[in-house]
Amino acid sequence: MNQSLLVSTMNSRRAFRVFGSLHPMLSVWNGPGGRSDDINKLIYRLSMMCVCLWHWLDHIRYLSVLRWIDSAKEGPLRKLSFSLHTFGRFLLFIYHYRLLRSARTETDRRQSRIQVAKACMDVVTFAHVSELYPTSDLVCGTLGATSSAIDLALMW
Repeated sequence: MNQSLLVSTMNSRRAFRVFGSLHPMLSVWNGPGGRSDDINKLIYRLSMMCVCLWHWLDHIRYLSVLRWIDSAKEGPLRKLSFSLHTFGRFLLFIYHYRLLRSARTETDRRQSRIQVAKACMDVVTFAHVSELYPTSDLVCGTLGATSSAIDLALMW
């Protein structure tokens, strides 16, 4: 077994990323739950396809970090994968915005507003990481941490 693989797997949370790609793949297959028209289902599935591509390219990029493939490919693969992730988050913003506009109850509107705000934060964060629209590390870090805090709050 390659020692660099074992060491980097332990140090880089790689196992989390490998298993983290399962949810978007299932989301492409199952589509969104709840109330959605056909256009929203398509937007949601396209968003999850972009997230899947981000995961797959991230796994390939990891091979360049291990130097199993040309390490010069790591930078361009990072930019491409995060650009796709940014586009996917933009599509997710559109999906949640459309749900907000069609929300019938105050609970649905509240949940949709939270998801719209979170998607906006994710778009800015990943646009910075992908270098599509560089802002500053402070803005990127603050929005990324806030988006993660929202995820944690929604889980509890």
